[in-house]
Amino acid sequence: MISEIQLLDGGVASVELGDIINTGSNSRLYKVLSYNNKHIKDLVAKCSKVSENFISFHLQFLSYVKCRNAVFMDCVLPKVISYGTSEGIGEILIMEHLADICEIHSLLVNQSEARFDCTAKLAEALSAMHDLGISGYDTEFYLNTDNALIILDIGPPETVTLSAAEMLIKHWDMEVNNIVGKWNIISQLMPKKRAKEIYMHRQISSVRINDVLPYIEEASAKLHLINVARTHSLSIIVHQDENNRNRLLEIFKEHYTQNMSPNKTLYLEAFEEAVSSKIQEAEARLYYSTVDTLSEVSCKVCINHQ
Repeated sequence: MISEIQLLDGGVASVELGDIINTGSNSRLYKVLSYNNKHIKDLVAKCSKVSENFISFHLQFLSYVKCRNAVFMDCVLPKVISYGTSEGIGEILIMEHLADICEIHSLLVNQSEARFDCTAKLAEALSAMHDLGISGYDTEFYLNTDNALIILDIGPPETVTLSAAEMLIKHWDMEVNNIVGKWNIISQLMPKKRAKEIYMHRQISSVRINDVLPYIEEASAKLHLINVARTHSLSIIVHQDENNRNRLLEIFKEHYTQNMSPNKTLYLEAFEEAVSSKIQEAEARLYYSTVDTLSEVSCKVCINHQ
């Protein structure tokens, strides 16, 4: 079946979806059979699980573009083709399919020598992402057959800052013409009852940034960066035995500490503290609200030591 995609610039594209390749917490990845009536190899479509879930992929699209344009990023990211919405499907992100990749976590756990090289690559990639203002929230890392680092499901841009208001205003400006993205912000920050009313009465377009700003926790951006660091420490180092933990931490610090800033110092301090405390779990949110909200989207990592 061919679906029509409404692009944010007002244009229209068409896509024919094939089989499901993978399923995530809020999305499905489909093989693309044709795009704009052309059979193009090696494209995939990341689609909402249901058309009304309103988890915005647009900020992720912008991060992909930003990283691919950065000449100092020594890793591989998929080329992104387009972002839009489709009735009955929801959001659609069309991008290059990167084949023959393996999840980096298995190498960190099972291959003693590979884990040191992987940790160095991860530290350098995260340092570069942070220089671009991308925290790495809910980001997935892989290696390809050439041993190059692959970044998938990259998180939103403008997330390495200590100013909650600045982060929210920039995200709102990026999503101002994207009703899906605006709803994503509203549902995570505004009071649950008010958010329901806005959705039910189709008032999303009438909401302004000043309606949302009062509800963001003052320390939201700082909490975001600290908790992202804690999720990363769990994924990369904490699950290792003590000897490896200490060595891997030193490797991570050596390869991360370039172009340091107050934001990167905060991240690294939280990362080190999580390693030394041997935390068992960590959870990061994009935004932290002062009220009970309709949506509590988060990235959670748990480790069970044997």
